[in-house]
Amino acid sequence: MTSSEPRTPAKPRQPSAKAVAEFLTANPSFLVDHPELIGVLAPPSQSGLDGVLDMQQFMIERLQTELRDLRSSQRDLLSASRVNLSSQERIHAAVLAVIEARTLEDIGRIVAEDYRSILDVSTSALCFEEPGQSKLHNIISLNPGTIRQMMGDRSILLRHDIAGDERLYGSDADKVRSDALVHLNVGKDGPNGLLALGSLEPDRFHPGQGTELLGFMARAITGSLRAGLNAA
Repeated sequence: MTSSEPRTPAKPRQPSAKAVAEFLTANPSFLVDHPELIGVLAPPSQSGLDGVLDMQQFMIERLQTELRDLRSSQRDLLSASRVNLSSQERIHAAVLAVIEARTLEDIGRIVAEDYRSILDVSTSALCFEEPGQSKLHNIISLNPGTIRQMMGDRSILLRHDIAGDERLYGSDADKVRSDALVHLNVGKDGPNGLLALGSLEPDRFHPGQGTELLGFMARAITGSLRAGLNAA
């Protein structure tokens, strides 16, 4: 062979079976750290010999665990999707109900009566800060400053594992173990308002829950309240 002829590159030396065995012996967690290799290895058949690793049984158990985890994740996802869809449908129904109201008393009745079944809550109330008792049926009067005392600067407050507040729920306070408080700003010329939704379930409402749907409902109620106040 002349020097001008290209040389064939030498093939890399493959480790011997003994070297692989010694490496795996020194690194017993190698397959745990690299589970993707299980799919390309040819496992031994089951054996009753002492000291022989049953790779087939290992693979089966691993696949069974992964399948259980996958099914559990699917169940959680489907459950969350159903809850979210149900919540959206309820909020949309609540918004449509209040949009159709023409007076403040109509809105108060819808919130105090219809919202219990529409939103699946134990009790609900429409409250306004005003001196004295409200002359309108189904509307709760609060002392000025009460809403800020309860909510601070928050527009929506979710509380869990609580005792119901009689100022909001009256005789229904014992039906409340968690609630959602939604500030209703009807404008500088209108009274400070609050939507209170109470549930007997301690964790029906809790901090960390999404509030986008409640915010959407609050904007719809606020628009209807402004229209009702202008018509009054």
